[in-house]
This record gives sequence, structure tokens and C-alpha cells, in this order.
Amino acid sequence: MKKKTNPNVKSLYIHIPYCKRICNYCDFCKKNYDFSECLLFVLDLIKDLKQIKKKYETIYIGGGTPTCIDEKLLELILKSCSNLLEKDYEFTIEANPENLSLSLLKIMKKYGVNRLSIGVQTFDKNILSKLNREVVDIEKVVESAYKYVQNINIDLIYGIPFSNFSVLKNDLETAIKLPINHISLYSLIINPHTIFYAQNLKEMDDDELANQYDYIRGFLKSNGFEHYEISNFAKLGYRSKHNQVYWKNEGYDALGPGASGYDYKYRYKYNHLKSKISAIPHSVKNRTPKLMVRWKREVFHLQSFPQPSKVRLPSSFMIFNHAFSSWSSDFIKSSLPFTARNAMAGSVVNKLQQLNRFSSMRR
Repeated sequence: MKKKTNPNVKSLYIHIPYCKRICNYCDFCKKNYDFSECLLFVLDLIKDLKQIKKKYETIYIGGGTPTCIDEKLLELILKSCSNLLEKDYEFTIEANPENLSLSLLKIMKKYGVNRLSIGVQTFDKNILSKLNREVVDIEKVVESAYKYVQNINIDLIYGIPFSNFSVLKNDLETAIKLPINHISLYSLIINPHTIFYAQNLKEMDDDELANQYDYIRGFLKSNGFEHYEISNFAKLGYRSKHNQVYWKNEGYDALGPGASGYDYKYRYKYNHLKSKISAIPHSVKNRTPKLMVRWKREVFHLQSFPQPSKVRLPSSFMIFNHAFSSWSSDFIKSSLPFTARNAMAGSVVNKLQQLNRFSSMRR
């Protein structure tokens, strides 16, 4: 990150690339956890955080799996972030259920984390195993987490080819009984460089995918969840403030190998160099490359637009995103036969979710 950041940018995304196990569907920037390497990464990250001389309204720590690293290392990051928060803030961290120990939850509360995003994916133990997710008592974990953080999102996956409608219904019914305020649902996308792609697993049929998406929307709406983004549903007053920054084309700073940022003049990302992790951290320049988490910043100047902050494309995506629910029902259903309209809806939703996941990055 530059030592000087745009004072008008009020959000920060931090990417922690480590995981203790790699999910079969994941194509995000990630790496198997190694304490020695992670220590160097954290020390460098904290050095960058200390250079920031302003406060943020939202901070989002994503991954990878931020909570899989040593608690003492994560505490150092949270402590540094806590010094950068405005009085009225949203401070989110992503977590896996198996990592949410009581000691870690206490650390989160101590340093002001007030929003938790838990990667549940499904409550079905058999499906979890096939996804290469660790099987734990998720409901117990969420209920325990709520005692420390009262604003909780859970991620769920639908459109899993080896799952069925019954599993989806059970996932939703289980979810709404939990003390959560927000649900993000993503259809399973088979991307290159994943285990599922190597296994030649095919994505769910578009008709079935569209049916599931339509069911999700109706079910959650009837249970008090507002559909405010393609993949996101929230109870009143609990929309993700950080994710809305992306959709409103507002600026956000970024740190970490899989992160991207926007300072109203430049869009930049960190390009992976080695170990599928991406300016070489100044604190470890002389170390052996095997111990480095390396990243290189690429800057894109919006030269074709005289007023970059007024670029309309992201806003038009946002408008379509908000209008999609009612528009798809009225236009697609009245214009196309059942099979054709469902295939169209499924494909459109899938592509928009890819955009949503990339822009939210989240990961």
C-alpha cells in the first residue's frame, strides 16, 4: 500500500491468504498455512497498517481463512486494525466454524470486531465432506459466537450437483433458526485450477439452478430477509455496509496478496508471483523466497474517463442488481417458455454471482 492514501476512502479490505485445508471448489488466492511464513506476512502487514494515518468506517478481513492462523498472530492484526476505526464502524472478519474457539471470540470482542461472516456452506455432513470442509457442530458454534458478536452472516452454497432440493430446504430452514442477521448464498461454480474441475465435475443444470434460486428468494423473503444484492439477504438494518461500498462505486483501500483497491482515481490489484500468492514485503526482502508471501501491485489508471469517480458502469450493475428480483419475474416469465426462461435466469444469476464474489472480494 502507498504510504499516503486518499482521505476520502473510508473502507479497508485485508486479505489473509492462509487455509489449513483447501476446499474442492475454491479458486481464490490461498495457500496452505505455515506458521513461519505467516509470521513474516503478519509483521509486514502490521508495518503497512501503522503507516495509515486515517480512520475507516468499514474494515473487512477476508481470506483464505483468517481464523485459521495462530491466535496470537491474528490478535496482532486485530489490535492494529482497532486503532484505525471510526466511532461508528463495521468491522468484519471471515471465519470457519472449526476455528471459532471461545478464546478467539474473546479476542475478537476485545478489539472491536462487530460483524462475523461464517463459512457454513451447508449443514449436511456428507456434502461438507465431499466439499473437503471440516465437519463440526455448526449450529452450536454459531450460537456460541452470538454471545460475543451479535451481527452474524453465514455463507451457504446451492446448486451443488451431488446435492438435491431437500438438502437446500433443510439448509435454509436450519439457517433461519439461528441467531443470524444476514445470509449470503452462492451457486457452486466449477472453475479451472480446482479439485472439482480436475475431477471433471459439471455444474448443475440451469433449469434446476434457477428453480433453487427462485425458491431461496421466496423462502427468505417470507422469513424476514430482504434480498438487497444478487447473493445477499439481510434482516432490516443489517445490510453489509462494507459490501455496499463496492456496489456504490465508492473507494476502498486494500492490503494482501489477493486484494484489490480503488482510490477514486486508480484501480489496483495485487498480482500473484510465487506460490500462487502475490511489491515484495519490505520487511522480508532478503529472506529466502520459500519463506515469502509475495505480492506485486498493479495499478490501472482510468484514462478514458475524465472524472473517474463518476464512471457509471459499476452503478448500472448496482441498479440492475437491485432491480433483478422483480424484473426477472415479470420479464423472463412473460416472455419465454418455462425451460428457456429458467436456463436464461440460471445463467444470468451465475454470471452476476461471479461478478458479486469478485467485487466483494471477500477472498
